[in-house]
Amino acid sequence: MQEFITNDLSFAAYLTMNGIPILRAEKIKNSFRFEFFNTPDIAALKLSWMTSESGQFDDHVRKLKKLVYGDK
Repeated sequence: MQEFITNDLSFAAYLTMNGIPILRAEKIKNSFRFEFFNTPDIAALKLSWMTSESGQFDDHVRKLKKLVYGDK
């Protein structure tokens, strides 16, 4: 079975909230790497993430960070 990999902490949290089993989580320099069992649900969750409250919350956090830190 092929794994699904993301470095997006918020999306990884969303996947775990929706019952997708995590295989591995690690910090690599200033980033993250999350590996999940790649299930058909992930494709549907990618689409629902954008309009979910979790996705909207993450978008607002990112905008606030840009406001404070500037566009780097």
